[in-house]
Amino acid sequence: MNSDPLVNRWDAFLAQIRTRFYESLPQAEAAVLASLDQNDHDFYSSLRAQRSMSEQIENSLIRKIDVTWREQVWPAMSANSNSWLQEHNKGSRLEEELRLELNLWGIATSGKLAERYYDFAIKLV
Repeated sequence: MNSDPLVNRWDAFLAQIRTRFYESLPQAEAAVLASLDQNDHDFYSSLRAQRSMSEQIENSLIRKIDVTWREQVWPAMSANSNSWLQEHNKGSRLEEELRLELNLWGIATSGKLAERYYDFAIKLV
């Protein structure tokens, strides 16, 4: 643990964002897959639901890192700390990690959705 309380708060904030992000993905996947049954197997509606959930995760979690840095952390840290660049890089690395994971989640979830749709459609033939 760092002796700078501002760094400790920033680290705790980043850890909380990471935790919420990884908790959100399985919930979003379940909702997307359930939407296929709920909307009478309309594949494109489910894809739109997936995109909407992806955007919500991006806006409510990933972008929050940069917004919090610019509006709260940077002003305080630039005046009182020499480690601001290192701390900024922590946030940037986390944003990059979460965006990559969100893209991978989107690909995997689209595949599961397509497989589920196929399982439904093949029965109609």
